[in-house]
Parts: sequence; structure tokens; C-alpha cells
Amino acid sequence: MININMKKILKEILYTILAVVLAISFYWVSLKNPILIEASPYQLSDTTQTLLKNIDQPLYLTLHTQDVDTHHLVHMLVERYQKHQKNIHFAWQQNSHDPLLPHQGLVIEFEKSKQIIDLDKTPLDENKLTNALFKVYRQPNKWVVFLQGHGEPSIFSTKNNDLSLFRLGLENQGIKTQELNLSQTPVIPDNTNVLIIASVKSQLMPKEEKLITDYINKGKSILWLIDPDSAPIQSFSAKLGIIPLPGTIVDLHGQKLGTPHPAITIVTEYPKMPFSHPDTLTAFPFAVALAHQKASIEFQTKPLLLTHSESWNETSPLSNQISFNPEKNERAGPLLLGVELTRKLIDENEQRIVVIGNSRFMRNGAIENYGNLGFGLSLINWLGHDDKLIHISQPVVKDALPNIHLASALLIQYGFPMLSLLLLISSLMFFWRIKRKSNKIASKIALT
Repeated sequence: MININMKKILKEILYTILAVVLAISFYWVSLKNPILIEASPYQLSDTTQTLLKNIDQPLYLTLHTQDVDTHHLVHMLVERYQKHQKNIHFAWQQNSHDPLLPHQGLVIEFEKSKQIIDLDKTPLDENKLTNALFKVYRQPNKWVVFLQGHGEPSIFSTKNNDLSLFRLGLENQGIKTQELNLSQTPVIPDNTNVLIIASVKSQLMPKEEKLITDYINKGKSILWLIDPDSAPIQSFSAKLGIIPLPGTIVDLHGQKLGTPHPAITIVTEYPKMPFSHPDTLTAFPFAVALAHQKASIEFQTKPLLLTHSESWNETSPLSNQISFNPEKNERAGPLLLGVELTRKLIDENEQRIVVIGNSRFMRNGAIENYGNLGFGLSLINWLGHDDKLIHISQPVVKDALPNIHLASALLIQYGFPMLSLLLLISSLMFFWRIKRKSNKIASKIALT
């Protein structure tokens, strides 16, 4: 009889321990997994949070839908934004008769700008909402234009050597992009905010050079990216006072950090930048060092990127044995990799130009490495005079909130913690009853 009771007690103790473990597991999963419970400590991305801190005027979000589930899901997301910015005002319009609005849509209004997210076509998440906020917050009708027609990388091709991922990164932050072939369209549009000249492989025509020189003379912004095999643009070098050094940068420090090739330059320390520098290193494959000469116009010149001291401009083919040879006009690091040029204009505005001895850092094959994308986006914000955005943390992190039915969302949000708590309480009560029963058995054994 006693043996049977002891077996029952041991069996019940094991069940109790299992129930406690399950309860703790349920509770831990519900807290740690942002997909299972949105009331967890899961936060908005750093990019979204820093953008919200910059909003200093009322921002109005109006949801147009008759669907209660859609309202609750959108409201749950908006509440996360409102925790970081009190200027956000949310309203729900169940009966909208505006023919210009979609059946289900979120209207975002900031000052004189407006964006509409069609919820019939796309579910709402942090990425899409933050993208829309960037669009209403930015200067309207400003474009980043990429020069084409001389072997430059394309912003639409998905090949490793092209720039489609960088274009998507810009568009995700509300920046409009386009390509421009000056031999076909011999004019740079007035609404060009930044002109990017990315590694031209053939000489510009004299008329093209004149158009870009006139653009510079107007005080416009340019990002000029030079590779070891780029065609020289003598007029720009003379005007800006920047020339590329011969050869390709070799970075032994980068190899010590684990890069697969000595010609991948790693930047780990940054000079004082006019915008937020990346919180991590950046990689510049097959870069060219720059030299600064006296410019023909009054530019203030500052280093933007410097290589490590264990680097030099290798002038021999990289397939040969690599070694530093000063007699071959090779210079030891730190080398100038990026230059920032500014000047005050007559109207007291500031012209901003950047020259970098590399275009590969923003190409598809490298843009997702380290802090490359963040550096590129911050650079364009500064060149485009979006000064309110130059300290935005980069890049945007895609939201993990799934598009699920409201009942399922509420069940997951509140059901898991409640179930975990009930399991824990019932397990403890059960264990208490077992302990009480075992004490009675022990007393009986003592009496006998």
C-alpha cells in the first residue's frame, strides 16, 4: 500500500515539475518572441525612433475603413509610434465618401504634405509606415539623379555590380531617384537635389562636362565616385582640386580583421563628419586613394574617409606579389579615401560636394555589408540638405509584425501570458496538495 502511494506521489511530482517547466516556457516565449506578442518589450527600429524625435509639428493619421479588425491592427501599430512622439494624432473614419480614397486606406498629413497607404493592396507594417513618414517629412519634389551613358552602374539592375539595392534604400526613406543620360536629355533638371557621378568608364563629351560644370557653378550638390579603372574627368579635378592617385589601395589591417582580399579597404575610425557616422566599420572594395590640390574656387576641404596606417596604393597588378614600394610612387597610409568640399554661396546657403575613391561600397555586392548602406543614406541626406535627418540611425529594419486576424492577435497577445500564469498557479496548488498528502502518509507510517 505504501509502495503504491509512493509511486503515485513520485508520478504526480514529475507531472508537477513538467507543468511548471511548460508554464515558464510559454511565458518566456511570449515575452521574447515579437511575432507572438506585440505587448512584449519589442521596440521600433532605431531609424523609426530617431525619425519620430525629429517631428516637431502635429502629424495626423486618419484611417478610412469599416473593418473593425483592420482598425485594431492599425491602431496597435500607431500606438507604438505614439509612445515615442506625442504629436501623432490618430482618427478612425468608418464612413468615408471621398472617391479619391481607397476602400481601406491610411491618410498621413504633415504640414502641407500628404501620403495615402492603400491597405487593400498592402498590409501595414513599420517599414511601410516609416517610409510614408519620410515622404511627408522630406522636402517635396527633390530628386537624386544618377548619371548614365558612360558605363556607370544601373540603379535598376539587380546584378552585383549595380545599384538597385541602394536605390531601394533611398526610396524606402522617401527619396525619389532617376537616371539621366545627358547625351539623350541635354539638361539637368532644376529639381535635382543631388547628382551622382558613379565611376564613369568612358570620357564625357565636352557638352556634358559643361552642363555639369554649370550645375556646380550654380551651387548644387554632387557625389563623385571614382574607381581605379574610372575614366578621368580633368575639368572636375581642376575645379575641385581632387585627383586620384595611381593604383589600388591595399589594406593589410583589413586582412588581419578577416577580409577575403587585401584590396578591400576597411574603415573603422571616422574623422569628424557633418552627419552621423556608422556605428560599425565600412568596407570599400578595390578603392583608389585621393590627393588634394589647391582648388580653383573657394572650397573648404575636409577629409571624410581615411584608411588605416597599414595601407598603401599598390601600383603593380594585384595578381603579383604585393609589397610596399615607395620608389614606384606608392604612398603609405593613412590615405585620403573621401573628401568633403563646402563653400558659402551669395544667398548664404552652403554648397556641398563629396568625392570618394570608390563606388563599389554602394553596389549590390557590398551595400549590405557592415555599415555601408547606413553611410550611403546619411551621406545623401547631408548632400541633399535634409539636415533634420542627418542624425537618423540607419538603416530601417523590416517589421516582424505579421498580418493576422484580430481574434488570433488578441488570443496570442493575452492568451499566452494568462495560460502561463494559470498553469503555474495550478501547478503550485497541485504540488501543495501532494506535499500535504505525503505528510499525512508519513504521519501514518510513524504511528505504525
